[in-house]
Amino acid sequence: MLPVMRAAVFAHRTMDFVSFDRSHAALPCFPEHKDAVIDFKFAYYLATLGGARALNIDSQIGSFEVEKQFDALLIDCNVESQAFDYWKDDEMDILFEKWMNAGDDRNIAGVWVQGVKVG
Repeated sequence: MLPVMRAAVFAHRTMDFVSFDRSHAALPCFPEHKDAVIDFKFAYYLATLGGARALNIDSQIGSFEVEKQFDALLIDCNVESQAFDYWKDDEMDILFEKWMNAGDDRNIAGVWVQGVKVG
């Protein structure tokens, strides 16, 4: 699912950056920055609760609530061979964004499916 979330963020940022001006006027060198609508947090939402809501199964999956199926990954952002730098002072959202952008299976320390630890 990580590649799909990364692609959503990348596609939105690309569309936000690229614009067409058919008046033949020069485009500004540094276009005005717009806040990304699909950032790493929203992409994660779409992959979890947002997807469950779209399929009308959000009463069963998509978030950590009592009575819902428990599917989860335990992520370790301090693996020696990982693809991104870990700093002790990094806030949780910074680590999460780093993992979303560059993390992979080396960072998975545990896997639960329907409440059962399988990895």
